[in-house]
Amino acid sequence: MKDTDPRKRDIAHTIDEIVKIADNWIKYLKEKEDAGRMTNALILGLIAGALELVSTFFFINFTGCRPSIYLTLLVFVGCLCLIIVVSMSTYLILRRRKYRFSELLNLLERVKSGGKNQNILEDALELIDKMLRFLPEVKKKRLDEAFAYGVAAFFLASISMNLGIAILVSVIVWLYFRWEMVRTYEREVAKFEELKNRFEQGGDKFLESL
Repeated sequence: MKDTDPRKRDIAHTIDEIVKIADNWIKYLKEKEDAGRMTNALILGLIAGALELVSTFFFINFTGCRPSIYLTLLVFVGCLCLIIVVSMSTYLILRRRKYRFSELLNLLERVKSGGKNQNILEDALELIDKMLRFLPEVKKKRLDEAFAYGVAAFFLASISMNLGIAILVSVIVWLYFRWEMVRTYEREVAKFEELKNRFEQGGDKFLESL
């Protein structure tokens, strides 16, 4: 039977809104943390490959050998294989680590699954508080992303334009994405603050209706 109590419908709708916003933010944080792990693994692989390449040619020069084209090719193939092995191994190790926001992720899943009605409100309030503590990190990552767009625009524009125009294009792209991401961020923060105030002001009435 469908619940006709408007207060229960209101709290259900509010929790749905909280879950939707929190889910989007957590997915964003997961994607960025996974990308960071992949980048770190690739950097470590490249360092290992570079060290192997330098040490091999240093040994060849030290011994006075004159490497053939086949030996040179073999060295580069071995270097490439080392980069792949080290990068993949490092990524697999890093992937086994828990996310820094795993507690927040578990809390979101608990709110999604529901449970006892008396606990839903408490979990939702806790989810809001934890998300608000993560907001500075979300903002920083979005600003970093806008800067990356600007750098990419600079390299693309510098191919067919002079340096001054390329710099101007990159600054415009960076400012636009920075403005867009800050606007989206502030809109979502305002929505979360509104939901938190709604819970704090009407929490007692919600609990009484459950």
